[in-house]
Amino acid sequence: MYALGIDIGTTNIAGVLVDLENGDVAAEKVIANDFGVDTGLDFAAVSDAEAIAAAARRIFGELSEAVGTCNIASVGFTGQMHGIVYVGKDGSALAPFVTWQDLRGTLKYKDGLTYSEYVSSVTGMKVAPGYGAVTYFYDKVNGLVPEGAEKLLTIYDFAAIELTGGFKPCIHPSSAASIGLFDIKHNCFDRDAILKLGLDPSLFPDVAEDHRVIGLLSGRIPVTVGIGDNQAGFIGSVRDHDSSVLVNIGTGSQVSLVTERLDAPEGIEIRPFISGKYLAAGSALCGGKSIAVLADFLKDIANAFGVRGADVYSVIDNAPGLGNTTSPLKVDTRFMGTRSDPDITGSITGITTSNLTLGNLAAGFMDGISGELFDMYKLMAELYGPKAVVAGAGGALRKSNALRARVERDFGGKVLIPRFGEEAAFGAALYGAVGAGYFKDIAEAAQFVNY
Repeated sequence: MYALGIDIGTTNIAGVLVDLENGDVAAEKVIANDFGVDTGLDFAAVSDAEAIAAAARRIFGELSEAVGTCNIASVGFTGQMHGIVYVGKDGSALAPFVTWQDLRGTLKYKDGLTYSEYVSSVTGMKVAPGYGAVTYFYDKVNGLVPEGAEKLLTIYDFAAIELTGGFKPCIHPSSAASIGLFDIKHNCFDRDAILKLGLDPSLFPDVAEDHRVIGLLSGRIPVTVGIGDNQAGFIGSVRDHDSSVLVNIGTGSQVSLVTERLDAPEGIEIRPFISGKYLAAGSALCGGKSIAVLADFLKDIANAFGVRGADVYSVIDNAPGLGNTTSPLKVDTRFMGTRSDPDITGSITGITTSNLTLGNLAAGFMDGISGELFDMYKLMAELYGPKAVVAGAGGALRKSNALRARVERDFGGKVLIPRFGEEAAFGAALYGAVGAGYFKDIAEAAQFVNY
């Protein structure tokens, strides 16, 4: 039997089939998430929700055909957090999916505050731009909430509903917290905070318990409630949850570890995990995206010299003098700001007449990516205690030997990267298999994570 996990990511939509006998990936399918919708608005980042759900259905169809639908034991969903889809009574999308990259929350509202700042000031809860609650508030103020909206959901919860054909609008605490205005201590949306903003509490979905089965695919395959990609990626990358820290560098980047505490250092977010525990997570909006910024710069130079099609990523990772020493160039890789301050920009300092080399520049970018995460981890380690194992995940960390070497240098240990890619989809598959009863708990399922 096999467990299927589907991850609706920012760049790709991926599915993996996990063999429940040995944990091997029997088959996988990746579809580019190029379903963006051009609204003509500079601040908007929206996608076609129905097209995304159709891609998830295609993944299910192709992978189940590979092993036979009768051999699929469970389906688990995960995906990019924070964004929302407005759905009607039948579960259909009433508007495009507004992603976590949407910037309407950064626009000025009143009293000198942005929409995001206003939401935070009124409720006393930190709600960053890109969070669904801020999107909903902006849309409410500007008359953009679609008529007939029944619930707002994450994109992966919406896709699960589309595939099962039943409308049970409940979401996991990890998903609820990513929307905002969520009371993590009491495991529910904060009704008073919602009302203070003039929003409708009924649009916020019910919060489900761990591993809840929300519907059946093909009339017999249980589909569990989706979980956030940070949580799914942790499950799919970490074998021993209590002794490990996870460094995930994809488009964005995160450092996270399991804790039973609700207090957190400045800049660290406490997110619901599973089994009554939490993830302490530090997030950077630019991870691998920072390397893409450097790559685009080098492409521009190459094009100016008439060189087309150069493999600039290979050039970056093998730049002369890159080494593993700290670069004399100090690169602040916060090119997209931070959750708390979207106006922060990146910078390159420490330039002299002799040190502006490709090797130093590449090293500086990688120092910046790893260093931002390590600074967050140091705050976490002081409060929760250091972790003995460093697990790694994300496309940028897998592809770049130089970046991985810097993470190992900063975190002080070998980075253990799972044998199989698509860690979030793998984690969603394990999570779903627990929900379907094929493992007694997530600790048993985690033994399938192999490095």
